[in-house]
Amino acid sequence: MAGYVILGKFRQGPPDMSNVEQDISGLKTGAEKLGARIVGLWALMGRFDVLIVVDAPDEMRAVGVAGLASRTLNVSTETARAFGEDELSAVARQPPR
Repeated sequence: MAGYVILGKFRQGPPDMSNVEQDISGLKTGAEKLGARIVGLWALMGRFDVLIVVDAPDEMRAVGVAGLASRTLNVSTETARAFGEDELSAVARQPPR
């Protein structure tokens, strides 16, 4: 599977955190139903409020997880493909063009 990073920013200031454990659990379950896996989820300080690392078989499912995160956590998202160490090494071994 490929790695993806989803960055989220709360839409309306700090959210009601009373259901955060249930929301995260639902997000993980929803990702699994899409055929993806949430590797980790972190709260951030700075420009973004949430970081989600996802393993997904393709871009469409990664975007599906981002949409689910957007609805579940009430965040606007930015998604990027993340290349692991092995992938980065493979790119470095490619001959120059």
